[in-house]
Amino acid sequence: MFIQKLVLKNFRSFSDLEIDFREVVDEVTLQEQSSSPDTMPRNRARTLILGENGTGKSNILKAIALVTAGSNALGELLGRADDWIRYGTDECRIDLEMTIEDGSSRHIWLEIHRGDHLSDIMKRSGESLQEIDAALRHTDRNYFIVGYGSSRNAGSGGSNFRSKRSSSQRAQCVASLLDKTAELNSIEEWALDLDYRSDSGMDIIKKVFDEFLPDTRFHSIDKKDRRLLLETKDGIIPFSALSDGYQNMAAWIGDILYRINDIFSDRKEPLNTKGVLLIDEIALHLHPVWQRELLGFIQKTLPNMQLIATTHSPFIAQQAGKSELYTIERVNDIIRLDVFSGDPSSLLLHQIIMSDVFGMPTDESVEVVNLKKKRSTLSQRKNQSSKEKQELEGINEKLKDMPIKSYSNSIINQDEHATLKEILKSYKK
Repeated sequence: MFIQKLVLKNFRSFSDLEIDFREVVDEVTLQEQSSSPDTMPRNRARTLILGENGTGKSNILKAIALVTAGSNALGELLGRADDWIRYGTDECRIDLEMTIEDGSSRHIWLEIHRGDHLSDIMKRSGESLQEIDAALRHTDRNYFIVGYGSSRNAGSGGSNFRSKRSSSQRAQCVASLLDKTAELNSIEEWALDLDYRSDSGMDIIKKVFDEFLPDTRFHSIDKKDRRLLLETKDGIIPFSALSDGYQNMAAWIGDILYRINDIFSDRKEPLNTKGVLLIDEIALHLHPVWQRELLGFIQKTLPNMQLIATTHSPFIAQQAGKSELYTIERVNDIIRLDVFSGDPSSLLLHQIIMSDVFGMPTDESVEVVNLKKKRSTLSQRKNQSSKEKQELEGINEKLKDMPIKSYSNSIINQDEHATLKEILKSYKK
């Protein structure tokens, strides 16, 4: 399945929100395509949602998880019904359009009223839930969705490395999105289990370490001490000796690969499965070098997964293509969602940071900005005291070695750049 469109009404921080996950096309193209279902806009491979803390971007992922849960998983994920309803309103609704395996469209929805119990919600939204439940009864791999919240807790291990917090497999797949205490499956215990069974899935474990984590490669399984050993610049070390950042990264990537391998184990290429991957704060704990490689790694490893993720990272935003980056902002107490009009992947990093997406007025440090403000204030005073003159001299001394910004926030071509250099030379003569 792939998600086409999501509409939220009075869902937590959103009064009204609509986001389309299909490729953006111009009006003429859309009219031409509307005559044939086979040429309708395709789903985007990825959608990145960027916004300040408190704007509710995580709730978009949670809404998708809830409405696609099915009856059994919904009971484990819902919690207190009133918590999903916008303050000052009596009900909320989630509407979602999606395509399924045969290419046809489906519309599913979930409506929650204040004071509802689970039975009330299931009765009211029964028609929508029945459609999902019927598909899941046919095979539990239908409507495959896996999601990760900002609290991605590595599993504590043990002989049974599967999550014990959720009995429903569908609930397990998105548990960390809605429960900060939910644990991921332990990649180390999974590796030990695969090695014991001589399972070919061990190739997937090696992929996590060999192709993504810098300067880290799978070495072996220490059967005596039941440890996963890795080859690093510091020599051969156990998985538990990796930095927290490395362990966090390996934990959630290992978890999703485990779930796909477990659910689609009968397929020759389980990583080519289709589905939806939801990730909150996708760049969490990652060094900028890793952030720049992450989306490429996901696309290469899971080529048929639809990625929907939130982020604060300019390094992640820069990897988005045209129509893939959305921003959420609060305007007069109304939360608004807008698509970035340009192509972020064509911008330099400082242009991304200083664009409307991040709203940064400058790429200079706070210290330099404050010094310049102070210098401007002191310089404009007609009658400076000796103390102020001394302070101004001190500021000028500090600023003289500071780098001067020598570029604009717009993209200029090589000819324009050459012309600009000639103009600067003429001023220096």
